Amino acid sequence: EWYNEDDGQYEGAMKEAMQLKKMALGKFQHWLEGANAVALATEPMHVVRRKALAELHRRLKDAQRLPVSEGVRAVALELCTELGLLVKSVDETNEEGEPPLVAAGSGGNVWALELLLAAGCEVGSASHSAVHPSHNGWTALHRAALLGHKESVACLVEAGADVHAKTEAGETCLTVAAGAGQSEVVKYLAEKGGVELVLAVDSEGRSCAFLAAREGHDEVLRVLIEVGGTELLMLREKGGRSCAWIASREGRTEALRVLIEAGG
Repeated sequence: EWYNEDDGQYEGAMKEAMQLKKMALGKFQHWLEGANAVALATEPMHVVRRKALAELHRRLKDAQRLPVSEGVRAVALELCTELGLLVKSVDETNEEGEPPLVAAGSGGNVWALELLLAAGCEVGSASHSAVHPSHNGWTALHRAALLGHKESVACLVEAGADVHAKTEAGETCLTVAAGAGQSEVVKYLAEKGGVELVLAVDSEGRSCAFLAAREGHDEVLRVLIEVGGTELLMLREKGGRSCAWIASREGRTEALRVLIEAGG
């Protein structure tokens, strides 16, 4: 059969089948909850699903007007389940060891983060995986910062995410953003975390400026230097190497020029 010959086609067919199953179950559930059976029978499943989600959104807004937060959590959790943001619980983890909020941090969808937070996800929940130990301690804020999702980063910080939180490798959200060249996110986080965050180093003693210099992110370096000054540039990683040394070694001429002009 074709699905035994092509893994991509097989995976696509399985996803489509699972989606159809989910919509069919949703249609049946909508009928159980009192929808007109005759009208429901003539409508496509995707239309019924949209209507059901619209009803859940309405219930969430109604619940948010109540003083007790349990109503909000219940409806938000149901919406999260319907939208595939989680399977059953805010405490579950996926095969990568990521809680729902951490997984959503990569997507860049602020509404998904807000919905998961409303459902009761902890803003500081972190990944823990024996398969990918290098990702241990990563929060949704780390994920969003790495990928440059500034609105998601702001959403999480405003919800109480700790900008100083470190992964097991000692990386802050600013560390990963700087290494990835996410200048807008770096600027936002540097303003929020100040000098303390900018001067933080990872378990290898590498500063955010060291990682930015290594990758040649000169605009990020300018932002960091404005906050951390020469104290930042004087930091050395555990091997005694400076920002200027790594920029020179990697051939990052513009980054090296920025460092020299700043006194590094």
